Amino acid sequence: LSADETWGILGRRWVGVARLTHQVRGEPPTPGCALEILWQSGEVTVLDENTDLTLSVTSSQWRDPYANCDEAQLTRLATEVGLWSRQEPAAGDPLARIIGETATGVEPILNRVMELAGINIRFDSVALSATVAMGGLLEVVVSPP
Repeated sequence: LSADETWGILGRRWVGVARLTHQVRGEPPTPGCALEILWQSGEVTVLDENTDLTLSVTSSQWRDPYANCDEAQLTRLATEVGLWSRQEPAAGDPLARIIGETATGVEPILNRVMELAGINIRFDSVALSATVAMGGLLEVVVSPP
């Protein structure tokens, strides 16, 4: 990992986002989420947590791992391992404040062993921080820059 890594985000205009959430039937949703960010160029950036508790930054659209399952399989999976859902931000969601903003700064967040554990993305009027969280997905915070 290069300390000046920006994953092509710098200078891009944010035009859409989806929270990717996980839930096992009958239980509260798994804390946190992954994010799929849509840029004005049509490109996407997916921020997700790897199984080794590092941050994954990819440029491929998110694909539901159970998209090709039939209804019976989905019912079983919902109880056994949980299902993923894609949620657009509602009015008042802090992520909605970023739509239309251009990324002006990108900083990796490293853990104690210098692995990628999060990312800070600055915009003109807001900042996004996405960091790995124990026992869940990403902790996402939107705040003033």
